[in-house]
Amino acid sequence: MASTVQLSTKAFVTKTEIREAIFVDTSEVSRTDDELNTLYGFVNWVSDALEAFIGVPIIQKSVTEYNDGGGEYIFLTSLPVVTVSSVAEKGIALVAGTDYVYDPDYIAVRKITTADAYVASTFLTGSMANKVIYVSGYGTQTRDGSNELTSVSLIPEDFKLAAYIWVQHLWAKGPQNYSPEQGEATGGRAAIPYAVKELMRNRIPQVHWIGS
Repeated sequence: MASTVQLSTKAFVTKTEIREAIFVDTSEVSRTDDELNTLYGFVNWVSDALEAFIGVPIIQKSVTEYNDGGGEYIFLTSLPVVTVSSVAEKGIALVAGTDYVYDPDYIAVRKITTADAYVASTFLTGSMANKVIYVSGYGTQTRDGSNELTSVSLIPEDFKLAAYIWVQHLWAKGPQNYSPEQGEATGGRAAIPYAVKELMRNRIPQVHWIGS
């Protein structure tokens, strides 16, 4: 038999990377299927938990947000913003660079009246009148023909180190404690190892209000 646990769409370390980090061995041969399934289950759980802790996507994903308009800016809430895919007012698509620009300083889409980004306008007003689709997150996954995760790109090293530390913490408690540990960890941030909290503290977005 072989491991049956597939790494999730939120996983940001590969099976080879986590085996090397925890076992100091990239081979699956020296481990039982149960051990490998537990290890990869830890990776999936930690991937979800770390993303929940910092409150933003780690693996890039498409985000759709609606706004009632009436102002010059539509502030985006899912960080980091990779690219703005489209903006529409009451179902009418706007043209990037002509109708709007993305302002990374404000993390917002800005309405303009001409190709000159200094000439501002305002978005139409109405309940959910404005729709913005954008890509948010840090890294990307590559999968093979069987949908197995083969590599992850653009992930900062502190994210990977945090995952290794947390998975090691879970493994050290004993694979037999997998389910109880899951139950403990879902209780909140208290279950996060201190070293992981310190690594990820600066990754939690800080909200800055723009003065009126």
